[in-house]
Amino acid sequence: MSLLRVAAAIAAKDLRSEIRSRERAPAMLLFAALILLVMHFAVGLDSAAAAALAPGVIQTALLFAGTLGLYRSFAPETESMAIHGLMLAPVDRAAIYFGKVASGAVLLFVVQIPVLAIYEALFSVNLWGVAPVHGILSLGAVLACGSLAFTALGVIVAAICASTSVREVLLPLLLFPLAAPLVIAGVSGLRAVMGGDPIGEAVRFLLFAALALGAVSWMVFEFALEE
Repeated sequence: MSLLRVAAAIAAKDLRSEIRSRERAPAMLLFAALILLVMHFAVGLDSAAAAALAPGVIQTALLFAGTLGLYRSFAPETESMAIHGLMLAPVDRAAIYFGKVASGAVLLFVVQIPVLAIYEALFSVNLWGVAPVHGILSLGAVLACGSLAFTALGVIVAAICASTSVREVLLPLLLFPLAAPLVIAGVSGLRAVMGGDPIGEAVRFLLFAALALGAVSWMVFEFALEE
């Protein structure tokens, strides 16, 4: 079986498991919504402040929600010892990485949609810019590229932390500093969408980051999984 077919099978398995158990997505959405609710009381009803803070608040909420989802990305296989079965399969182990990235990116992108709706409902802020159709497409591109880049980084960090006894603490400690450039690029992209400016620079950076992180992780994932 080719690497892409195995990765697609692993991603489909993860997404089917999430649809049946509803373990990660509701927790991620609730965590992000709680952060937005706290910010609502902190900012108040000042629409100018809410609009100025929107990119940073949304990216912060998605950072914490995405980290929560990554913590559970390897937990089912690790807890049931199924990870050893995946490692013994006669396929390239990098397929596990790409499958986890695909399922994680899809899950994070899906969670972002209600997060944006919650922010608009709480703060009455237009996140689409002056051209709704173009703004929605641009916003979707920024969020999709951001989800892919963040998950490409997060999965390899989660794999390193999965077998440790302090993974709950170690994962955010390693992930947050490394994800800082991705968060900054996401903030810039969201600000460009809201202002009607070009998003090309932010999208190019996020896509380059996703490709670079994916290439490096491809080479080191097998060693991270064995450790």
